[in-house]
Amino acid sequence: MSTLTKNQKTTPSTLFNPNPILRKLSKMTERTETDAATYTGIAVKTSYFLLITLLGMIGQLVVKAMMAGEPVWQTITFYEKFKVSLSMKETIILGIVMLVGFLCQMVGIFARKSIPVTGTVYSLSQGYFISFLVFKVLTGYEYLGLEALLLTVAVVAVMSWLYSSGIIKALRLPTWEIVLGP
Repeated sequence: MSTLTKNQKTTPSTLFNPNPILRKLSKMTERTETDAATYTGIAVKTSYFLLITLLGMIGQLVVKAMMAGEPVWQTITFYEKFKVSLSMKETIILGIVMLVGFLCQMVGIFARKSIPVTGTVYSLSQGYFISFLVFKVLTGYEYLGLEALLLTVAVVAVMSWLYSSGIIKALRLPTWEIVLGP
């Protein structure tokens, strides 16, 4: 049991006091209108991360070509149509890529200033994993993954252009007031 002296102050016990991260979050304020993100800036960042994802996809294809002569370590069958044969090295590389991607997400969530680095590394790992799914798992149906990729790039490009050119503007939603009675 602890006792307080006259000079000690008690702090109210809340959810934010014991955890330094939550305490920091409770002191954060909203951004003002002057330092808000611009459509052009968002378009540039989105394009950058999309290009890095494409580099990750190319990286997986290079690794796949280098691992072509490796002995099969494990074969997994999905729904009798999809058969995936993996070498030991491919499995280890895929596991490392998935772990690095997850860790980059966690670091980026809690350390916002690290997002340029963690976002880049995450985009590389995401590209690797997407390319693995498209070219390794969907054998015979690769066109579906490539079609989805091209449609995603097209939608991002068109929407970025529409917002940055001012054709579409994000507006605040009107507030509704409910009046009960006459």
